[in-house]
Order: sequence, then C-alpha cells, then structure tokens
Amino acid sequence: MNPLGDRKVFCLGLSRTGTTAFASKLCSLGLRTVHYSLNAYLRINELAHNKYHVGSPRRGKYWEWAYLRECRSQDKQSLLEILEQYDAFADLPFPLLYRELAERYPNAYFVLTSRDDKSWLESMKWLLSDGHVLWKHGLLDDSLLDQSYGTHVYDSDRLLSAYQSHNQQVRDFFGNSNCFTELKLDQGDFSTAKLSEFLGVAPETGIGIARQNSRRFATPASRLAHYAASFAPFHFTSILYRKLAKQKGEIR
Repeated sequence: MNPLGDRKVFCLGLSRTGTTAFASKLCSLGLRTVHYSLNAYLRINELAHNKYHVGSPRRGKYWEWAYLRECRSQDKQSLLEILEQYDAFADLPFPLLYRELAERYPNAYFVLTSRDDKSWLESMKWLLSDGHVLWKHGLLDDSLLDQSYGTHVYDSDRLLSAYQSHNQQVRDFFGNSNCFTELKLDQGDFSTAKLSEFLGVAPETGIGIARQNSRRFATPASRLAHYAASFAPFHFTSILYRKLAKQKGEIR
C-alpha cells in the first residue's frame, strides 16, 4: 500500500546522481518502485507523442538485427500500464518525460537529484567504461543514452551540456512549486529531515539515503567479452569469452 496515498514520486535526476539509492529508499518506504526501465524507453512515445526516435544506435543489417533481438527480450507492458502499476520512478527514461508526467500527474512529487559537474563527469566516465561492461549494456542502452545525452560514449563537452541543460530546464519548469524539490548528492541533501518534510512522512520513519552503486572496475576477461561483441565478426566468439568470465565470477 502506498504510504503517500495516491500520490506518485518521480525522480528527475539523470544517471549517476544517486538515483539507485533514492529508488532503494522509496522501496523501503513501501512504494512500488521502477528504476531504469528499457521497456519504458521502448514505449516512450506513448506519452511523448513521437518526440523521440527510438532505434538502433548503429547502422547496418547485423546491428539492426541485434537491436531488434534486444527489443524482443523486453516485456510487452505499455508505458501507461507501467505508470499506473507502480508508485515511484527513477533514472532513465523517466527524467526525459518531466513535462508530460507533470501534466498527467499534477499532484505527484517531483525530485531532481543532482551533484557538482566535476564529480558527475568523473562518474559518467566510469559508467561509460567499466559500468558499461559490468552491467552488460547493449544496443538498447546505447540508444537510450543517445536520446538522453546525444552520445553513448564519453564526450565530456556533450555530456556536460546535456546534464546542465536538463537540470536547468527542470528547475525552470517547476519553479517554486511545492510539489518539487532538488536534492544535491554532494551537499548533504539526502537527509532524513529534508525528505521527510518534502514527502510528508514522519521523521521517525528514517528515510535518509545511503549511497549505493559505488564505482568498481571490470576485469580484463569481462572487458574482452563485452567489447568483442561490438564487432559483428567476433559476436559468437564473444559469447564464449562471456561464458568463461561468468564461470569465474568476473561478470554477472
């Protein structure tokens, strides 16, 4: 049962701004929470009115086939069904839809999670290298990154421009609305008191956020397995290396 009644919570912070920890804490509050949904991304235009071009980030028959194969592995649930089934939402693609979500759910809580530019770029550099390997990101993940940042590889200028633009647009859109707040990861805003006050939850509920998803590094074997899959001629060879790395416990 949603402790906030019929009010939903949308985390509008982009990748690497504490969204995993935030989602985990919402779960502990009893909210049915979605964190990072490729299925929702595939159906983003149900709410965005064909604003986004959802497709393979690479050209060529092989990559189109591989992309469609990934798409078929996703659930068939519609975006609107996901929004109705769950109480809280964090990470991509939901931050991209803040305007549409605010219109559809005017009484929801909207939280922008953020951090300083320098530490965010450092964290994104990890995400697009070691994180990309450890979490086995594929073409669908790359497509979502392209839509969010204009790139799925590390490009500090392009990434920072997209990050700053998104954050400022969200701030301007919500202004001083009492249904909106910003939590800054590196300024102690992920505290019990601030969240309790914003969500209207008793302080003794203890909803402070513990940091999660700290950076760790991919092993050579897992890197080889992952990046071999980026080259069509080595696709099937990469499957063998991936199985070997998995047996050794080097990748999930």
